[in-house]
Amino acid sequence: MASQQSESIALSPVGQEIQQYTKAMADIPDIRKERITQIQAALKKGTYAISSQDLADKLIQEISNHPPAPSSSSA
Repeated sequence: MASQQSESIALSPVGQEIQQYTKAMADIPDIRKERITQIQAALKKGTYAISSQDLADKLIQEISNHPPAPSSSSA
């Protein structure tokens, strides 16, 4: 009879953490595809409405998170 050899692999703590995150990401449902499909359908029907207040709030938030680079031109 042939003997069976078994090898074990031990992951480092970082490797174990990466493995946990990978599994967690796989379990997250892909809701963006569903949302994209809903928005596309609304656009085709002409029923997609955007709140101007929400849009302004998001723009301000985005600008606040990413301030413009200083200008290189001198006055």
